[in-house]
Amino acid sequence: MVFVDGIVLTRKFKPDSIPVLCGMRSMAYLEPGDVDRDGRKVVELTALGERLYTAWIQGSHDSRLQMASDGTTLSLKGNPGRFGRRDNLFNMGFRETLVAANRIAAAQGFPVDAFVPGEFNPWTVSQLAKMEGLKDGQRPEDPWTGARVWSIHLTQNYRTGSPENAKAVIDWLNTQSVARVKKSRLGLSTIVWGSIRYRQTEVYIKADEMLAHCKTPEEKDEMRKSDAYKYALVNGIIRLEVKCAKDYLKHKQLTYLGNWDMGTVTALFKENSEILDRCQLSFASDEDLLASLPAHVRVHAAAWLSGVDVTQLMSRATFYRHAKVLREYGIDIAEPRNVSVIRPKMKEITVAPVEVPHWYSLSAA
Repeated sequence: MVFVDGIVLTRKFKPDSIPVLCGMRSMAYLEPGDVDRDGRKVVELTALGERLYTAWIQGSHDSRLQMASDGTTLSLKGNPGRFGRRDNLFNMGFRETLVAANRIAAAQGFPVDAFVPGEFNPWTVSQLAKMEGLKDGQRPEDPWTGARVWSIHLTQNYRTGSPENAKAVIDWLNTQSVARVKKSRLGLSTIVWGSIRYRQTEVYIKADEMLAHCKTPEEKDEMRKSDAYKYALVNGIIRLEVKCAKDYLKHKQLTYLGNWDMGTVTALFKENSEILDRCQLSFASDEDLLASLPAHVRVHAAAWLSGVDVTQLMSRATFYRHAKVLREYGIDIAEPRNVSVIRPKMKEITVAPVEVPHWYSLSAA
């Protein structure tokens, strides 16, 4: 099951038609002699306008999210499905997340349907472009009213079978790359590809992450006693999380809520989670692996396994062709081979998505 683990939503209303909500107001001034934005010196005290800071909305079990409203634009940032719950070992789907977001907004005095898709504008894109006076090649705003999605985090849990297996999978993923995407390792249990400013894929051991969020030794002790933590630890649960920022969503034409449904969520997640599919094609030994490879890539694969920089052995075009083939067998020659580390034996490890257990509750306390 793919679920939503974070979202940023906004919606514009008629001016001053909704309550004002902010955590703090700030007014800035320029004093005589200061230089304004146009480079001119100010001759008298000048107000730069009021700035509203987002308010933190607190829920039970140390859960919270951010909301703000200036009377016209309402925004929500956080994890509505986690709000009021002890943990987020599992979370809600897209529709349920919107229901939770609207429930939280209504509790703050906003309309019960604050974040809705709205209506589709009947005008075609070309007609809208003409109406807005855009030049050739420029696109108008997506023809939807209603709420906008500025960021979303999509996640799914996978069972590896044990804590040792989970660690082995993370170690193996550290040998894998994604084309034209930067990779980094955070500690012993997290691998990250990409940038949070555009699109990022992250894989981590869930039990470790659950403890990391505990602020005190007492909270850690309580977490270790919980059924959710025990389940994550014993089953070697790892989580793959896809974080999509506004520019990526704009590129995918997913800026407006009207373009979203659970099918969109599943497709977007699948498109960015192929890294785990490679785990199913690893072998118990280097010999078994080499024997299974197509003959034309076997020599370069053997060189890589022995620690050779294979980029010096072939042309750039051949390198990329061979790299594409070898990724299908769990080998990534684009990543330097560390011969001092034994390659994890993955044949005995099955990495499979898991559904929500019958005993786990998604209801807020």
